[in-house]
Amino acid sequence: MGALGLASTLLQLILALLAASLSLTAYRLFFHPLARFPGPKLAAATGVHEFYFSVILGGQLPFRLQRLHSVYGPIVRIGPNELHISHPEAYEEIYRAGSKLSKWPWYYSCFGVGLSAFGSLSNAEHSQRRAATAVFFSRQSIFSYEGILRQPVETLCKKLKSARDRGDPVDLDRAFRNVSLDAISQISFGRSFDFVERDDAAAFFHEGVGDSLKTICTVRFFPPLVPFFNNMPLWLMKLMGEKLAAVMLMKRFAREAAKTAMEQHSLSPEEASKRHMILGHIVANRHDPRYGAVTQRRLEEEALSLIAAGADTTGNASTMAVYQLLRHPDLYERVKDEVQSAQTGPGGEFGLIQLEKLPYLTAVIKEALRMSYGLMGRLPRVVPPSGIEVLNEHIPGSTIVSMSTYLQHNNEQVFPQPSRFNPDRWLGEDGSRLDRYLVSFGKGRHACVGMNVAYAQIYLDLGLLLKEFDFALEPMSDWDMEYEDRFVGLHHAGAKRVHVRLK
Repeated sequence: MGALGLASTLLQLILALLAASLSLTAYRLFFHPLARFPGPKLAAATGVHEFYFSVILGGQLPFRLQRLHSVYGPIVRIGPNELHISHPEAYEEIYRAGSKLSKWPWYYSCFGVGLSAFGSLSNAEHSQRRAATAVFFSRQSIFSYEGILRQPVETLCKKLKSARDRGDPVDLDRAFRNVSLDAISQISFGRSFDFVERDDAAAFFHEGVGDSLKTICTVRFFPPLVPFFNNMPLWLMKLMGEKLAAVMLMKRFAREAAKTAMEQHSLSPEEASKRHMILGHIVANRHDPRYGAVTQRRLEEEALSLIAAGADTTGNASTMAVYQLLRHPDLYERVKDEVQSAQTGPGGEFGLIQLEKLPYLTAVIKEALRMSYGLMGRLPRVVPPSGIEVLNEHIPGSTIVSMSTYLQHNNEQVFPQPSRFNPDRWLGEDGSRLDRYLVSFGKGRHACVGMNVAYAQIYLDLGLLLKEFDFALEPMSDWDMEYEDRFVGLHHAGAKRVHVRLK
């Protein structure tokens, strides 16, 4: 074939691809089952719209969605086959227990934990794997291992006293994350990271997790790269940056913990529970068909998902609470007086039982959760073939539907003046009514299994520190407390963390 023939063939190929692209675009815009739903034409035609706001602008999609809903209404087409919904009553329709909607593989597979409860795509597998860990996260179980949750907080209090004596400021943002990770690692594996004591190692870890989440949110748009990223060897990860290597070290820790759990297969379920080892409990019940197949790889992925879940939600909420209280001295004094005057137990004990009875502290925690979001962005679900009805609209089968915690928690109909920190909104009968709209941990079958542990940890974080210390906030602004959507909320690059001085 001569040069002229080759050029002709290439031209024909380019024209064929162009014609195919134009045909696909025309189908999506005018003939697709979602063509009747409003939204930007670019979003309806291509995934470039989401890529731009998620990756190029860096975690800005929730804010873009908020603007789109103000223009187009409660149901907006945000992708060729995706609808985003913003209406307070729709959340339970989509995410309720017993829902037949399933997780969208494209969105969740990039996390590389498909064998864990969190990563399970089918509802049946998710139910099996969740059942294997749920016993550890019931309220009754939490009271049995309150000491594990309390121990890193007490270690932190000792460090805070030393900082107070020296007159040094303390980074509470990182301190609260360290507490959470020490507690969840002890519960999961039977040994703690000891990050409260080893703050330098913790800083390396937290930066690595943040970098990893940003990378995951980018790699998602390039599916062929997902398996490569999730199975990248440690030496190659180190070449890409020391912070990402820290995440690989976390994976190595999870692998070792899973191997140890598998080797201790002679433990009875009762002994595993007594040692508060979630992985050990799964292995001890490996013959129970309700829990699904137990392999070392599954244990590794359960370990990773537990660590990731414990790293940010509770830390963000505790940090948000302290920041907002110190920005509002009247609220700070009110909750501090309540904690200081709280009755102790018969033996002088002061813990979860006492703290959970404090109405204003509880209101502060709920408001901090509302403003720190938990999983900030959208949680996509696949509609079953029969379709569903949402807000009196029929959503066709196989459509992707999603809602966002950020929009739910900033809905002015439910939370007037949503940017204002107002714990009083949670008090009384009106406050009880709001509980169904607080979705920091999701809803239904896929709700965070560790929600009770998270609440308990936040109660202990705030209760024990407010009982022991007075705080003064180091200079910072509200911008420093804003988030980017990296699945969980991460602060902007260059944002100041919450530093306090102790009195």
